[in-house]
Formats: sequence, C-alpha cells, structure tokens
Amino acid sequence: LLADALLHAERALALTDPQDRGETLRRTLQAADLAIAAGDPQRGFDLVEPLIVALDDDEQQPADAAAVLSLAGRARSGLFGSAAALPWLERAAALLPAGSAERARQLGSCVWAMLFVDVDRARQRGIEFVAAAAASDDRLLDQFARAALNVADALAGLPLSSSPVPASTALDTDVLNDWLEVAVWTDDHHRADAVLAEAMRRITERPSVTNEHNIMM
Repeated sequence: LLADALLHAERALALTDPQDRGETLRRTLQAADLAIAAGDPQRGFDLVEPLIVALDDDEQQPADAAAVLSLAGRARSGLFGSAAALPWLERAAALLPAGSAERARQLGSCVWAMLFVDVDRARQRGIEFVAAAAASDDRLLDQFARAALNVADALAGLPLSSSPVPASTALDTDVLNDWLEVAVWTDDHHRADAVLAEAMRRITERPSVTNEHNIMM
C-alpha cells in the first residue's frame, strides 16, 4: 500500500506546476515521507535534496526549512544509522521557535538519535526536551519527553526519575515500550527489569489487558 501511495504521490508531483512553489513543496515532502516509510530512504533523500540545496542558497531560511531538514535526517538515518541524522535534526531544531511543540518534538528526535552515540549529550538534550515539552503545554508530549530523559539516565547508569503525574494518568504504551526497547537493545537487562517493574506497577493501577500484552511482548 505504501509503495502504491508513493507512486501516486510522485505522479501528482510530476504533474504539479513547478512555478507553484507551495504545492510543489507540499507534494515533495509528502512523496519523501512515503518513500522513507516504504523502506526507500535513498529515494526520500533524493526528493528533498534539491530543497536542501535551495535552503543552503537562501540567506533567510523559509518557514518550511525545518520540515525539509527533518525529512532529510530521517532519510539519512534509514541509510546510515541514527548518528547520520544528527546534523540534520539539530539544524532543524535550531530553526524552530522556542516554546513550540514542534521544537520540543524535534529535540525529542535529537535525543533518540544521540542515545547510541553520546549518552551524556543525549541527557543534556533530554533535559531541554523536558523543558520545551512543559512549555508547550502538551501533556502527552511531556510524558514522551520524560520517558526520553529516563532512557538517557538509564543508559548513563542513573536511577529513573518518578513521573510528576499520577501513574493512573501517565500510562502510555509507546512511552513504556521506548524505555524497555532501548534497555534491551543495549543489553542492559538489569535496567530493563527495573523499567518493566515500573510498567507493571502502572498497569496494576490502571488495568489493561492490551497494554500488559504489549509490554510483556
């Protein structure tokens, strides 16, 4: 289905008037996103590369620059691993306004890309992510930010910090999966056990067969 969607997206892009910058940009980013999701990061990068060249030539960065750079980072990560995404993700984060949810999410991407490269640097970015998420007033984003910082702390051998909100409202399966997956990927099984205990404690307070299944998997 993704491959079919990509074919349609590229066809739409080919039929777009190149003088219509807004539609050309929108359809280019859409096609690049689909290419990466379909498992063809090289095609995704090829699609956004001309936009990156245009960014480098512009003295003043347009409003869409961060989206272009973020897609480029995803593509490079797919090709060469998370470390290859860092320059692009960091550049995108620097362009986004302080206090915005968009900048907070971009900082989160930076943290996850750094975790397997430089844990100390990931922790510093994680602290920024937590502050930015809090400023954005997005409760779910705040949970993801604290989860990212917890993962960085765990990799650094530091204790997990407690959630600032009741466990019954803080449970998010994706957040807990992030904690567990990174601990397992890095063979930190002792830390994985600690994270699993925290996940199960939360499930005890808010029972969910689906969440328990996902975490145990």
